[in-house]
Amino acid sequence: MGRSRTNSSVGKAPGVTYQVELTTAEWVVWFNTERPHEYLADFTPEAAETLYHDHRTTPPRAG
Repeated sequence: MGRSRTNSSVGKAPGVTYQVELTTAEWVVWFNTERPHEYLADFTPEAAETLYHDHRTTPPRAG
């Protein structure tokens, strides 16, 4: 009677699941680290983090 598949990769070509996972992981890295964010004044998260740490570790100038 009504059997359902529990393994979504059944019947797929070998390596398809791996390729989807790899592509998704690459997109997540791009989205979280490399793309400009409007919230960060269009800086990338990496650039914003560098600016933040540089600001916190640079001593104030006298004068």
